[in-house]
This record gives sequence, structure tokens and C-alpha cells, in this order.
Amino acid sequence: MAGILESLTYNLTITEHSDWERFVQRLSHLVQTGRVRRVTPTKRLKANDEEWYLDPETGDVYVYAPPDWPFLPSWEKVDAISATSEPRQPVPPQ
Repeated sequence: MAGILESLTYNLTITEHSDWERFVQRLSHLVQTGRVRRVTPTKRLKANDEEWYLDPETGDVYVYAPPDWPFLPSWEKVDAISATSEPRQPVPPQ
């Protein structure tokens, strides 16, 4: 069963600005309605302004790092106990 946070990016790639805006709206709505919770990070993985979210139905934790040039936004599931993640990659030169 896919969790709420896992399905958040359905039909979106948050590399496009319009998709990123829809993603933020979806995430904000889930927090406002109490379906997911923002939690305190155990350590920073991606950026100083990253946010962690808990899916209460599955126990999954996701980390969101907003865009910060030259980095695109990122959204990924993390192991909250070991708190490991791949570093963010800058936008490739065009």
C-alpha cells in the first residue's frame, strides 16, 4: 500500500516550476488537514532549510528541500533512524 507522502508526487516532477508549485500546495493541504505531520529533523541531510514530514499511516518519513539555486527542490523518503540520504545535485549546465 502506497502511503500518503509516497503518492504526493503522482504525475509531477518537481523539477518544473509549475509542478513544484502544485507539490507545495498538495503538501500544505495534507499538513493543514492533519493527514501528515511536519516533524523535527534528527539531522540535516540536504539543506539548512529542509523540512521533514511523517506519514502517520505508514510511519514513513520524507525530507523536502526547497529550491535554492543552483539546486532543484528534492523530495525523498529517508530512514529517520540512520538519517542517511544522497546529497543534492546542482542543476546541470545547459
